[in-house]
Amino acid sequence: MTLAGAVRRTRATPRTSYARYVPGPPHLAFHRDTSQTRLLRGPNQSGKTEAGAKEITDRCLGRGKWQDVPPPPIRARVVCHSFKQSLAVQRKLWETLPKTELDPRTYFDRVTGFRHKWIGFKNGSEIRIVTVGQDTLAHASETLHVVWIDEPPDPGVYAECQVRTLATDGCVYLTLTPVDRPCGWLKDIVEGKVPPELEGLWDDTMAHTISEHHYALSVESCPWMDQDKVTRAISKVPIYDRPQRVLGEWDGLTVDRSLPAFNPSCIYDPADLSAFNGWPGERPVLIPIAADHGERAKYSCWLVAAYQEYGRGLARVRILAEYVNPRATDDLEDAEGVRAAVEAAGLSLEMIDWGVGDINTGGKSQGGRKLNEIMTENLAALMGLPVRSPSFTISSAWKRPGSIGFGVRLTNNYLKRGDLMISTNCPLLIEACRHWTGEKSGDLPHRIDALRYLIVEIFRKLGGMPSGVRMDS
Repeated sequence: MTLAGAVRRTRATPRTSYARYVPGPPHLAFHRDTSQTRLLRGPNQSGKTEAGAKEITDRCLGRGKWQDVPPPPIRARVVCHSFKQSLAVQRKLWETLPKTELDPRTYFDRVTGFRHKWIGFKNGSEIRIVTVGQDTLAHASETLHVVWIDEPPDPGVYAECQVRTLATDGCVYLTLTPVDRPCGWLKDIVEGKVPPELEGLWDDTMAHTISEHHYALSVESCPWMDQDKVTRAISKVPIYDRPQRVLGEWDGLTVDRSLPAFNPSCIYDPADLSAFNGWPGERPVLIPIAADHGERAKYSCWLVAAYQEYGRGLARVRILAEYVNPRATDDLEDAEGVRAAVEAAGLSLEMIDWGVGDINTGGKSQGGRKLNEIMTENLAALMGLPVRSPSFTISSAWKRPGSIGFGVRLTNNYLKRGDLMISTNCPLLIEACRHWTGEKSGDLPHRIDALRYLIVEIFRKLGGMPSGVRMDS
């Protein structure tokens, strides 16, 4: 290293924070936890990343202050969701690392981060920094002793990180605030469940539990902050974001979601009848169902709704219940699931006025017939009706060039006006509205598809379609 480079490095960090680090109670409990997989869940700007940096530094140095750690050298990985996020993590790592312990080849730039995204130590330990955008993962073949995941990962990334530490009996830990990405699957693991998102990604040797340490923003949890600073920090967070960004709660809103008008006021408790103020009036209340078909777990989504017209193309819409297949299912199982959802809303199949669904076929075993037709017959059979004489039919959703964008904009407008509200009995649809950013993969799009099919069909039936737009399928 040149003299100029050495001067720049020492001036960039005149003092190391490694020796000055003082954790709050939840951070200390996290450091003392010997579980193979740990989670530190808390609000923004509350010391999570610093705790993660201290933990990985301790392990690379073999100097566990709060628990015994394996002797060096070790191989460690830091997993970030994006390059922008990784820069914040890299800066925190640079502030934490004891510079006299580093391999001379380690070089840090405050604009671009660590050269080659690599940190070396004189004792042979090393840290590599990867982002989820780099093929899941760029170092998938590595055997690792420690993996630090900063902010919510995808299920596949999480599973890959677990696999990398099996041979060394290493540890995986996460530091995060549950915003900007869906975390339902991670919450399931914390609660001792195996989420469907990890089906096929686990084997019998994998751990299925996470030891969690959760805290809210407070002087008690973050003793380096006084009450005035905590109050000022909270005041800068929008009210609807405070449960996640201040309290570190699981449910949040993705900033770049495709339904930005969706917020907590769009959710209602079915026990609170104020959500139906002004109903029924003189106009009828109709009960439709809407579906996006799929065989894989959480790919078949059905919504039960109620709506009442109050103008051309305008209606008050309430989503009453949902059915999302918990595992791979067939059409008969889906029909039973739909009936259960309808009855959970206090209704019966006989009260359904119409249905709309995607244009999928039932495959070769069904002679290429459309699933809408098959499901119409299945539901008729459940009502004890002849399959050729159903009380309602499930028609095909409008699918033309531009139909996705139109349906999303229309749904967003209904949300913005307060015309569309979703019952707390529909947690999976609520999750999709909070987090869907337009991606076509995963299970979130199927729930949004069912919702937009419903809203577009209501709009059409109320004569709201602009002239020149064909609604035939």
